[in-house]
Amino acid sequence: MSKHYKEKALLATTYKIQSLKEQSNFFKKNLNKVIILGVAFSFCAPFYSGENGKTVKELSEVTYTDSVLLTAAVVFALCLIAHVSWTIQDKLRLKRLLKRKKELEDEIKTYDL
Repeated sequence: MSKHYKEKALLATTYKIQSLKEQSNFFKKNLNKVIILGVAFSFCAPFYSGENGKTVKELSEVTYTDSVLLTAAVVFALCLIAHVSWTIQDKLRLKRLLKRKKELEDEIKTYDL
């Protein structure tokens, strides 16, 4: 590739790195929204009824408080798993992009010589 295309690829890679940094840490940036939606879901989930007409609370044969706590625990576990996996994916992608950026910078320097 010519120097012009390498510079365009370097610019695109730089923008991808900036975009990735801005979009990472979803749960930290939206902690209030996640907590509010999780609590609301936890209180509403025991009243969900399926096709047979019985609610989740009736099917599980536990008290309302226990079903709310169980739902909250499941929501918390899913959020924790999503946070950890997305953080790992973001770090790996950032590492690849930084490596690509360095390679492009080195190739552009060879054109200057």
